[in-house]
Parts: sequence; structure tokens; C-alpha cells
Amino acid sequence: MKKVVFMMSLLLSLGLFSACSSDDDMSINVDDKGDELILNPEEGELLYPIDLFEIYNREDHGGENDGNVLAGFYFFNEQLPIGKRSASFFVGSDKDECYVINNLQNLKNIYRGEALLPEIDFDRFTLVIGQKVMPNASYPVIKQNIEFYSNQCKLNLYVPDYNGEIASIQYFYYWALYPKFNTEDISVDFVKDRSIIRSIKDAKGHLYYNQNVEGWCISYDYPGSFDSVDEYFPLNIPEEYEVYKEGGANITFSGEIVNMTDDAREALLHTPPLGGYSYYFVYLTNVEVEE
Repeated sequence: MKKVVFMMSLLLSLGLFSACSSDDDMSINVDDKGDELILNPEEGELLYPIDLFEIYNREDHGGENDGNVLAGFYFFNEQLPIGKRSASFFVGSDKDECYVINNLQNLKNIYRGEALLPEIDFDRFTLVIGQKVMPNASYPVIKQNIEFYSNQCKLNLYVPDYNGEIASIQYFYYWALYPKFNTEDISVDFVKDRSIIRSIKDAKGHLYYNQNVEGWCISYDYPGSFDSVDEYFPLNIPEEYEVYKEGGANITFSGEIVNMTDDAREALLHTPPLGGYSYYFVYLTNVEVEE
């Protein structure tokens, strides 16, 4: 088998809702400055991303701003694509970058696309957006938070503790909206977590290319069940399997599974979940086509 080549990276935004806190749960001091609410986190305080789906579901949908929250969610997922270079952010950049955005002009300064920018309430939210260049490995990010120290902060990106070799340089993008804060000095750190991985061995499935997500999927039917199906999205695939893009192939596969949240699935597939279906990411450790 040829060296496994990376086929699909995962935006941080696909996993950013797995560890969110509401405003009521935060033990953070808040200053009221005019129309703005700016958080002043204490030393060692953790700040979690805003759950955009929660905001959308609890606010009145009859107003003129109906859908703006989720419009931003889909905008960034489209402009920061999976597994390929962005044509609108970090254009021409081959270095790590991270921005703390607190107004529309700052967002315009880093955007090079032609799509209409989403309406973000910068009186309430701070956008953290970045690129990381990863020459040897790329990971799906399961959750994130920001840790504050004096006048600087650290963005923690939680990833599976998996060290599979990746053959090509990846431009890895992440973004999230946080309760508004005004710290600009930010660093980025990966936190490896083995507990979010489990294994699958010698499973029988059908490999096919999903045109909607422009990536590979493996459909796995539970033995003895007529309506329980797991859909695995491989984070790596052998290069020679390109020949199966048209008709797919029945395979035996093993790998390391990473759970996918409902919000991650919606961001990836843009469809409601099917009854009896569960969705996961998987690092393949072995795959063989059945003759």
C-alpha cells in the first residue's frame, strides 16, 4: 500500500460547540461601557465559545435579524474550506496567524473574498480566527477554550492524541465567537486528549465518495440490524483508492474513531440527521478492498 495521504482536514468550527458555557455560568467580571459589554477575565480564567445554535433557538425568530447568527456560522465554514486553501482568508500566507477581531473594520482588513460579510454583533462577541501550517500531521479539533494570564491569553485547541504521518502540508483553519473581551496578545496551543478516541477493528463497510462534502465516507451497517448505520468520514485515505470515486468499493477497515457532534455534522453535511444514522471521523490504520 502506498503512503497514506491526507484527504480531509477538519475545521475547528466543526467541534467548537462541544464545551460551551452560557453567560450565566461564567465567573467573570463584566464592565458596562456604553453599548458594549466587555469581559475582564481573571488570572487563569477559562472562556468558552458561544453556542450559536443555542442563541438562534432561544431568540425570537420573528425579528429582522432572524438567521444572522447561523449565517455567520455557515459563512466561515464555507470561506475556510476543509482540506484545501482558503481563497478569502490568509491569502498567500505560509505562516501561523491568529487574530482577535472586535469590530467590522478589523474583519475587513483580513478578508480578501467577494462574498457579503456576515452581520456579527461586535458589541457582544469577539471573533477569534486563525491559520496554522502543519507539515507533518493534521487533527480534527474537538473543543477549544481561551485561558487568560495578565494581559495575554492562550487559545487551547483540544485534539485527539494520534500521531499518524501525513504526507502533505496542511493549512489548518479555526474560528469561533466568544463573549466579548479586549485582549489582543494571543498564543495558540494544541492539547492532546486520548480519551476522545476509540478503536474499530476489521469492520466491513462500503467506501464511497460523497459529492456533497467533496470527501470520502464509509457506510457501516450494524450486524443483525436493519436500520442502524454508522457513517465514518476518513481523515486519511490511500492515494490509489481514487479509482473508486465513481462506484465505491466494499472494504474491511480498522482505525481510530473520533466522535462528531450534531453541530459538526450539520456544518459538514448541511442536512438534518437521518433516523438510525450516527456520524464519526476516523483515522484509518488499515483498509483493504474486498474482491
